[in-house]
This record gives sequence, C-alpha cells and structure tokens, in this order.
Amino acid sequence: MALRSRHLFAFDLVAVLTAYALSFVMRFDTGYIWPQLSQYWPVVVPLALLKLALLYRFGLYRRVWRYASLPEIVGLINAVSLASIAVGLLVLWGSTPNGPEIVQGFPRSVIAIDWLVTVALIGGSRLTARVLDEAQRHRRGPRLDGWPTREKRVLVVGAGDAGAMIVREMQGKPELGLKPVGFVDDDAHKHGLAIRGVKVLGGRDQLAALVGESNVDEVIIAMPTAPGRVIRDIAARCRAVGVEFKTIPGIFELLDGRVSIRQVRDVRIEDLLRRDPIEFEGNHLGPYFAGRRILVSGAGGSIGAELCRQIAALEPAALVLLGHGENSIFLVQQELRALFPRTAIHAVIADVRDRARLEESFALYRPDVVFHSAAHKHVPLMEGNVAEAVNNNVFGTRAIAQVATRYGVRQFVFISSDKAVRPTSVMGVTKRVAELVVQDIAQSGGLIFTVVRFGNVLGSRGSLIPILQQQIVRGGPVTLTHADATRYFMTIPEAAKLVIHAATRAEGGDVFVLDMGEPVRIADLAHDLIELSGLRVGHDVEIQWIGLRPGEKLHEELAGPDEELAPTDVPKLLRLVPRPVNAVQLHRVLQDMQRHVESGDEERLRGLLQQLVPDYRWEPVALPVPRDEGQRTR
Repeated sequence: MALRSRHLFAFDLVAVLTAYALSFVMRFDTGYIWPQLSQYWPVVVPLALLKLALLYRFGLYRRVWRYASLPEIVGLINAVSLASIAVGLLVLWGSTPNGPEIVQGFPRSVIAIDWLVTVALIGGSRLTARVLDEAQRHRRGPRLDGWPTREKRVLVVGAGDAGAMIVREMQGKPELGLKPVGFVDDDAHKHGLAIRGVKVLGGRDQLAALVGESNVDEVIIAMPTAPGRVIRDIAARCRAVGVEFKTIPGIFELLDGRVSIRQVRDVRIEDLLRRDPIEFEGNHLGPYFAGRRILVSGAGGSIGAELCRQIAALEPAALVLLGHGENSIFLVQQELRALFPRTAIHAVIADVRDRARLEESFALYRPDVVFHSAAHKHVPLMEGNVAEAVNNNVFGTRAIAQVATRYGVRQFVFISSDKAVRPTSVMGVTKRVAELVVQDIAQSGGLIFTVVRFGNVLGSRGSLIPILQQQIVRGGPVTLTHADATRYFMTIPEAAKLVIHAATRAEGGDVFVLDMGEPVRIADLAHDLIELSGLRVGHDVEIQWIGLRPGEKLHEELAGPDEELAPTDVPKLLRLVPRPVNAVQLHRVLQDMQRHVESGDEERLRGLLQQLVPDYRWEPVALPVPRDEGQRTR
C-alpha cells in the first residue's frame, strides 16, 4: 500500500475534524453535543488547519511510511502536542477580560481528549499502511528471476544493538531471503528473552546444537567489538557443524551508528589474528601534527597511504605525497582531497634517489616532518637484484635524509623491518644499513631522526595474505615455505598508528618496535584462510611445501641480542637502545658501495654490506620439507 502525500493530507484533514467531533461526543451527554459543536466550530476549523500545518512542518508528509519507526511517531506526537498547547493558550487567553469571546467557555478537557484521539487516528493510519505493506511483501516472499526462493534460516550471534539492527533489516526486507530464527549470546540474563520477536536461544557453547535444532542455514556474527579470539572460537564452532558464517564490519566501520545487512561480509583474516588488535589512544596527537607540513615518501604504497589517511585526520597544514608510481599517488590524492577538503594535499612524482628532484620538492613545500616509507621490500626478488636494492633502500634513504637535514626538517621517521635483525636477505641487510644511516645523521647533528621497525603487514601489496588469497581463488595449490616458519603479523592501521605514535616519542637515533605478542605460524594462517573461504584443506585446496626461498628465515626477530628493549608510556610500544654508529667506517664503506652499485658487482656489494652488518648471512640453512602435506602442527 503506497499512500502519496496528497492522500495523507486529505485523510489527516478528515481525521483532525473527526477527532474534535469525537472529543465533544466523549466529553458531553447526547443533548449537549450539538450546542457545543455549533458554538465552537469557528474555532475548531482554524485549529484543525493549524494541526495540519504543524504536521507538514515536522516532515510528516515527506516520510516513507513503509519504513516508519520511532522518529516518525515522535514527530507526530510533537506536532499534535504543539497544536494542543496552542489551543490551551488560546483558551487561557479567552478566560481573561480582554480575551476573544469566541473561545470563552471552551471545554478544556476536550483539548486532552482531542490529543489522544488525533494521535490514535493519524498514528494508527500510518501503522496500518506499514503493516499491510509488509504483509504484502511477505506474501510475495524472496524471488530470484521471478521465481520464489526458499528463505535462508539465520542464527544471529550477539543479542546487542548490532544484532537487533541486523534482525530489524532482515524482517523489513523479506526480498533478501533471510529469516532470523534466533539469537545466541553469552549473557545468561538475556536467555529466553525476545528481541523484535526473535528469541535468545542460548550461549555460544550451545551454538552447534542450536544450528541443528533450528535447521539453521547461516550464522551471522553481530559482535563488532568482539576480540579476535572470540571470533575464532565462533568460526571454529560453525566449521565443526558445516554451517556458513559471516560477520558484520568492525566497530571503526560503524561509527555512524548504522548497520546494514548488505554490510555483512565473509570473515576476514584480520578478524582471526591470534592476538587482540592493539588499540592506541590518538586523541592527544592532534596538537602534535596540527598546522605542520608533513611529507610522506612511498605514499602510494599500502603503509604510506594509510599513514597519509591517519595524518590527514590530524589536520596538518599541508600533506605532501611523494612517490614514484603516478597512478597510486593520484588515487591516494583524490581520496584524501575528498575526505579532508580543508587540508592542502600535494602530489610529487619523484624517485627518492633523485637528489635534484628531492631538493626541488623540499624547497617548494618546506616540510616540518618527513615519514620515509619508500623501499624495495620483496625478499626473494631483491636476492637477484642486489645493486638495485642497495641503491634504493640505502642510498635513497641517505639522499632524502640528507636533503631533509639541509632544509631544516624538524623530524624524520624511517620505516624499517624486522628483517633487519640478524639479516639473511639483501632486503633485510639494506634496511639495517639504512637504519645506520639515519642513526648516524641523528648522532652527528643532534636531530630527531628515528627508526620504526615492524613485522609483516596483513593485506599490504605483495605480502603473504593477498598471495594466498589469489592462490585459493585459482583453486590452489597454496604454496608455503615450511611447516614451522613463523612471522610477526600486524594490520595496516596498527602499523601506521605505531609509526605516528613513535614520532611523538622520538628523541633522535632511537628505534621503536611494536610488541606483537607471540609470532604466528604461517601454516596456521593458511589453514584458517582456506577454511574461511568455505573450502577444506587437502580436499578442495592442496598445500604445497616449497622450502625456504633465497633470503628467507625460519623465524623473524624484532630485536638483536645486543639491543636492549625498554617500555614507553604507550602500551605495546617499545624503544630499543642501539649501539653507537661507527661513522668513519660507515662513510668509508658507503663510498666503496656507491662505486660497486654503478658497476653492478653484486658479490662485492654483499661483502661490503657484511662489513657494516657483521651478522649478515646470505646462505640460509637448508631445511627438510615435511612429508605429510596435510599435517597441521599448532
């Protein structure tokens, strides 16, 4: 039933006149009704028009009543209440010596009765329209290509606000083909209660039994603030009984307070981190970056782009995006300009090794703070491109750091890697040498030049998880190096927040790392990712063990044996106190290294790298390949 505004207006006109008439009928005996109505009808008609005007003012004729809810009812009550207050004031005025005679003696009880009857008539008409519309849509049911389809029976885990909103949308949109059959919640006080007519059936430990008893087709996890261990537990219970499961977005995706059934998505690997996500308090960072000019190198990469998003939210005076890939820089610039129109966003296409271009950019934009994230990061790839890795990671870092010093940059933050600790790869050892370059500048000039070191970043371009996801989509095999290989993992937002917080705590020459808990076995992540894709390991997707590739380590480390870890006032943020840099040796070796980069002598470059990083080893120990490909060790 679709009622247009003109139909509603005509109905409401009749309704408000009827309400006044019924109010007199309910107030007076039969013999007094007509004399009262004939006496006061010149007042009733203008007051009825006043009600209609207020209903229009409160937007009651711009609402789609098939979706009406509490705000529409509140608007109706407010409009009718204001009209009743106006009548009451007019009647009070009529009781004064100078008041209009036409309202003198107007029965005041009629005002209250009229309020109730008007709300009942108008509100009831809207409610009836919604009920009839929903009944009609439910009779049609969900359809696919014109043919009726069976509704999926859905069990909602989480009987909180998010779960209630998901159920409301499923009930209001039967065309989605989803029917809520119950809630699951660990709060025992909610068991047996009903939310929007859907009963809370039990706790998480009863999930498997409830799936069978209620003939459930799909489980929706409506717990946006739940820690990863809870999501993992629910996912494991769903997999055990073979039922599909999805989750709603996380809390940071729900800041506007709205949840939509269309936002339900497959569980992402970030939800299944084998630790709770690390939360940082960022409210105090605004004054540190507000009004400053910030430059981010490698701004088109995963970490650089997220850094730019988080920094732009802190209202800097200007944000300079420096990168070599024009398409990625363009996309980040367009995104940031749309999200932060009051911040000046500048794009610079430049290679960090091009000193002349860097000089030009720093002279133009005069940054106060520089975040240097541009680097070659692919471990096996750099093993065959030693000169390029040295040139970009070492000499590119030295070039931008020296230019920053020349132009009076107040602070310089270099983004390093856990692979710089006792490195076995060209990528790792060039990152370690770049750390020495930054520390040397801080040591010699007393500048706030600092290093931030972290592990693998989930979802970054070219990293493990996107590669595994592509292999799964192709049907496998999923290629893993070794069953016992472990890595430290963090999300892209965690990595960016770590860098920003470290910048506010830097003193110069220090190294910061994030306490990411215990390292995670790559094999475990691969198994979870396959199963979350609705597939079975060894049946739908095979795992192929290929052994450690050139440059790879079995286990990564965040700090070397001679590096002392110290806590900071930011939880999970640790400061390393490194050894002083031997500046004379560093400058001499870098000079030799520059010549061999130009000649491309990779063996000689490896030798020079080892002079600066004595614990660098570039021949990984051969490890046996597991025989049982289906074995999973936790």
